Amino acid sequence: MAKSKRVLLAVMTSVAILILLYHNYMSSLFQRSHHQTANIFETVNIPTLFPRASLHTTDLLETVNVLAPNSRASQHVAVKGWSCKFPVDFNGSAPFPDVLLAINFKHPFYRNIPMLKRLFEPVFPNYLFCGPEVDKEKGHPIVVISHPKEEYSNFGFMCLVEAIRRKPGFSGYFYVNDDVVINWFHFYKLDRSKIWFPEPHKMGEYNMIGTKIVLWWLKIGSYLERCSKAFVEMESDPKFLKMNATKIYLENVGNIRICSRSFSELVYIPARVAKSFEIIAQKFYDHRVVSDVTIPMSILMLDQRKDMVDIPGVVLETFGIGGRWKLNTFDQWIHYTYKGSFLHPFKLTGDSENNLREYEKRIVIPSENVLKSKCLDVLRREGRFWR
Repeated sequence: MAKSKRVLLAVMTSVAILILLYHNYMSSLFQRSHHQTANIFETVNIPTLFPRASLHTTDLLETVNVLAPNSRASQHVAVKGWSCKFPVDFNGSAPFPDVLLAINFKHPFYRNIPMLKRLFEPVFPNYLFCGPEVDKEKGHPIVVISHPKEEYSNFGFMCLVEAIRRKPGFSGYFYVNDDVVINWFHFYKLDRSKIWFPEPHKMGEYNMIGTKIVLWWLKIGSYLERCSKAFVEMESDPKFLKMNATKIYLENVGNIRICSRSFSELVYIPARVAKSFEIIAQKFYDHRVVSDVTIPMSILMLDQRKDMVDIPGVVLETFGIGGRWKLNTFDQWIHYTYKGSFLHPFKLTGDSENNLREYEKRIVIPSENVLKSKCLDVLRREGRFWR
């Protein structure tokens, strides 16, 4: 009996040591994540031909930033049990009653729809889902995008085109892929008459007559030929000349004949240019120009870049995570923060049940709490996500 107790004590001691080591390891990773997240825009801010746009999210982002632990705001003491230092002052029952949300599934992972609806429906009461096929299991309404299935993940912008065509009359159209987490409270105060797009340093450009370029998400150099053909046709088409589409584009890129590419997982198009976006994007689709080229090319044909709203966020490819690399649950959560406008990629597949539980706990329920209280203060309860 005494020997058994000694063995049990030794095992318990070993387990305690392992737990302590694991805790120290996790803490160091979170600290490193904090450092990387805080400096993400400095580390990826590469030179670009596009002028940096003025950031119109300043007042809201500053409001959110001061909620970080150790700030003056975090020392705010509620009187008589509760007071809200940072109210979320949208009118009515939802922050975006006049915006249509278009959610594109690159692959038919429709089992995630109930959780996405729970998150987005109270915020964006008007929405639609797109995907490569109908939902055979649960029968959720899906706008099927018709083109070669093997190329589908590169043509998601057609979901936005279909949303504009099928649902006219909204003040704007917000397109997002299913593997992007958006923190809606960063967006509700933005000017809905302007285009919203990730920061300009996410863009790159190549001469239309340049050498062939190998990119893992494209056929070798083919987008240059496809993009160039579409652009040349638009230069002589009265429909596009009337829009001044190619003229505006060339002004935005310094009057150099180039094709642009960028992160294209989310974009907001206001009603005033929605029809023009639909026409331009359809032209690129006719030439099978992919999303990462079509979306930046199209928006740069609609408005001056300086008049668009920059959306700062976290793209895990910046850290060598995601994309062609394997993405796991740990990678996603160590980089997720309420201070960012979005995070990509965020996969609910893989360890699906665990991911859905964590997604509900860390994203859906906090969002519901903000909606109920109309107050950002409630997010401080999640401590490290303000890092």
